[in-house]
Amino acid sequence: MPHMVEPIRGPQPVEAVREQLWEAHQFLVSAAKRTIGRFNAVEPAEWGAALKRTKVELPDDPPHLVRHASKVHAFAEVVNQGATLERLMDALKWSGEMLPDFDVQTCHPTTSSLKQDTEPDNDLILVRRGGSGRCFFEVSDVASSTGDGNQKEIKDLFSLGIIASPKRPVACPPAWPEGRFFLVVSEEFAEYLLRPTRHCLKTGVFHYAQVGREGTTRVIEVIAGPRRPA
Repeated sequence: MPHMVEPIRGPQPVEAVREQLWEAHQFLVSAAKRTIGRFNAVEPAEWGAALKRTKVELPDDPPHLVRHASKVHAFAEVVNQGATLERLMDALKWSGEMLPDFDVQTCHPTTSSLKQDTEPDNDLILVRRGGSGRCFFEVSDVASSTGDGNQKEIKDLFSLGIIASPKRPVACPPAWPEGRFFLVVSEEFAEYLLRPTRHCLKTGVFHYAQVGREGTTRVIEVIAGPRRPA
C-alpha cells in the first residue's frame, strides 16, 4: 500500500521540505474538515460506531507528496498523520534556525518502518552541507505525561542506535553512535521523558536535554553520559 505522504529524499534545503509538508498537511486537513461536516447528521444511537468507521475521501488534486495515496482513509488515520506532520514541520523550523548549515537527507512523514541494517532510515535525517556530520530525529505525538504504554521511547531509541534492542532490559551498544540524536515529541510526553528519576536515565549512559520548543512541540537531544550537575 502506498504511503499517505511520500518519503522525501535529499539533499534538499530544510525550508523547501517544510513547504512540501505544509502543502500535504493543508490538503489532508481540508479533506478531514469536509468529513467532520457530516458528523452532525449521525443519529445519537449509532454515533460511536458510525464515527469509528467514517472515511475521509481525498480530492483529485493532491499535492506532490500525496499524489500516490489511496483515495479513502480512516478518519483517525488522517488525524494521526496530521499530528505527525505538525511535529515534523516544527522540527524543521527549529532545525532551520539552530542548524543552519544542514540540509534534509531523508524525511519520512508517514513512517520510518523501512529500517535498514546498513544505513539509518529515521523519521528525519539532516546532513551538514559540504561536510560529514549528521543529525537524526524520531518524531511522535504521544499524548501522555504519565507513561509510555506503547513503548514509543524504547522503539525510537533503538531506531536511533542509542540502545541495542527494542526489548527490555535496556542495553546499549559498546560504542556511542556518530552524530547528534533527537526525539521530537509533544509537551506532555516531554514532561514524562525528562523526569530524572526514570530508570533508563539513572544508568548514566545517556541523558536528555530539551533544546527547542515550537508551539506544543519539544525537541529533546539524547546526549552521551550522565547529566552534569547544574
